[in-house]
Amino acid sequence: MLFRTLFGACVLASLAPANGQLLEYSFQAVVDSIDSTDPGFTANRLGLVAGDTITGRIIIDRSSIDQVPGDSSFATYRNYATGGSSIYDPNSLTYQQPPLLFQTSVSLDLPLGQGSFGTVTSSGSGGNLVYDPYSDVTAPRVNVANGTSYTSESGAFGTVSGDALNFYQVVSEVSPGGLSSLKSRQTVDFLFQDADGLAFQSDALPGSLALSDFDSAKIFYKLVVPAQSIQTPVSNLTYGTLSFNAHLVSLNVVPEPSAVGLGAVAVSLLVLFRRRTGLPGTTD
Repeated sequence: MLFRTLFGACVLASLAPANGQLLEYSFQAVVDSIDSTDPGFTANRLGLVAGDTITGRIIIDRSSIDQVPGDSSFATYRNYATGGSSIYDPNSLTYQQPPLLFQTSVSLDLPLGQGSFGTVTSSGSGGNLVYDPYSDVTAPRVNVANGTSYTSESGAFGTVSGDALNFYQVVSEVSPGGLSSLKSRQTVDFLFQDADGLAFQSDALPGSLALSDFDSAKIFYKLVVPAQSIQTPVSNLTYGTLSFNAHLVSLNVVPEPSAVGLGAVAVSLLVLFRRRTGLPGTTD
């Protein structure tokens, strides 16, 4: 009986998030459609066709603070303080990063690179800078709509009703010199939606996510590479605009390392018990 109690406790603990504030999920999605200014540009910068499967991860930081607390039907959660900014320093050729307060993020594993959204980063003096010019338009954010109509940040999914969870960010890459030297801009708009309004009980960040709770879970991704950002001679393989729409087909909780360790302890206990009893299974 003691063995079963210990074994059960380890298994249950390994299935639960070890950190109640950070929830991580892995997902698979199928590409529904791709729009591009040129097929060659899509092949050169994306490497996807309709029907392909992509993977990624979602991290939800439940310690995030609602930026519109007076509205119980809608909430906005941001990783950076409202009014923060990425200020360009011409002396060091870098952007000063605002303090990262929370850690909600989305990453997409694409054939020709990974798209990571949720943070402001820079690659240092003299190199290209990947950053988010913090503003109400492009700030990395997560919106929660609870029993109300909602239009996704990019507008790619139109207006939906019921409950919605929307991850959004615009990330720009520039050469030293500021916004006039834009090399590329990526946008991600990630929307979970339940028309019946039963997925959420409030506009708080959810403590759990399951695809079965939603009517749809969609991704919109867009990449823009201006022609002037490419060294001459240019070709339509190196600049242009592309976007794709995808829908999730699986979503799974990623256990934290400590939880994985507890699972390993449970397996070790099971092996030890079998060796001591000489039986292929557990008996009491």
